[in-house]
Amino acid sequence: MLLSACGEDEGSFSQHPGFAAYYAANPRSDALPDAGGQQLLDRYRPRLFVGPAQEGPIGFYADYIAHGTLTLGDGTTVELVDRDILNAARDDPYAQFDHDPPPQSDPVPVAYGRIDQFEDPSGRMMTALTYHFVFRYSGLVAGLPWWKEWPARILSDPDDWHQLDHYTAFRLILHDDRPVAVWMQQHNFMRTHLIGETVDWPDDDRFRIVAAIRSNELYTYRPGRTAHRAISFPTEDNLRYLIVGGDPPMTGGHDITEPVTEIDYRIEFLPPSDAFYSFQGRLGEERLIWPRSGPPGADYNTLPAFKPLWRQLAGGYFRDGDEGDLKRLGGIRFEATGGEVEAQAAILAHNIGCLIRDRQDCDLR
Repeated sequence: MLLSACGEDEGSFSQHPGFAAYYAANPRSDALPDAGGQQLLDRYRPRLFVGPAQEGPIGFYADYIAHGTLTLGDGTTVELVDRDILNAARDDPYAQFDHDPPPQSDPVPVAYGRIDQFEDPSGRMMTALTYHFVFRYSGLVAGLPWWKEWPARILSDPDDWHQLDHYTAFRLILHDDRPVAVWMQQHNFMRTHLIGETVDWPDDDRFRIVAAIRSNELYTYRPGRTAHRAISFPTEDNLRYLIVGGDPPMTGGHDITEPVTEIDYRIEFLPPSDAFYSFQGRLGEERLIWPRSGPPGADYNTLPAFKPLWRQLAGGYFRDGDEGDLKRLGGIRFEATGGEVEAQAAILAHNIGCLIRDRQDCDLR
């Protein structure tokens, strides 16, 4: 697993071919959610739980960026960094922020909320409410056998695989103000659940999620200590393990969740153009093994071909043990073009429509 993580450093993931063209065609907005949108984000904000001794989420600017050094592409360094300074460097792909954790801290948990609109293949307008949580470090999955854990501890720190974890996102999908799906970012793949199919909607309108121990990845709430299959990147073997189980592949393991503490967080709003989402350089220190180097902004959460929200939903829509889902999604690779999810997107669109009609005159596929 560690050897597969070694390779030539091609710089920040923001420079992957396709991002520049995507954001030229889909420029980021400078606007915050309006009052109605902010009320919607507050109404549906999820309940977040963490495990024993987990630090939990922090504030991006107050607890992370305020403690560290920014080095620009020309070599200039800035010791006291704030939002204005970081945003002035957001388009510099060679800029790098190195976080220096304070010896004592009392972070204020924050979720960064945003609203996006999109259409599904049938023309239905959907609203996406997205909540990003920020963790100081991202670690490896906690459920590794000893022979995978041992070399990780020899070569690196599995608890601090890289600085900053801000891809930990939960997304609620609404149709005509009705919750129809939830989506979560999990490592280099995603997971979509339809409400009424694989998850139920709570009476208080606040869906429960739990952050995995060490890796921080978000999962639907389950009481007690639970193991969740996890992979590094989608490949045919990795997807088979993820969807239908069996022996873990070399780069597979288990995330562990144990919800013992509910986080009382506040919601803050940043425009999509803010450096939190759009920073092209590194937001964590550069390390010898390149996947351990800091990530760019939170918008760079998947390949450019999968940036359209509908494709993200379709790419993460699979049911445990479903061979049909595996067959339809089996073509996804790291260099995917996005077309690999079209067959699954058709299934997803049908099933959303069926659930919207409360399964009248239709069956889930």
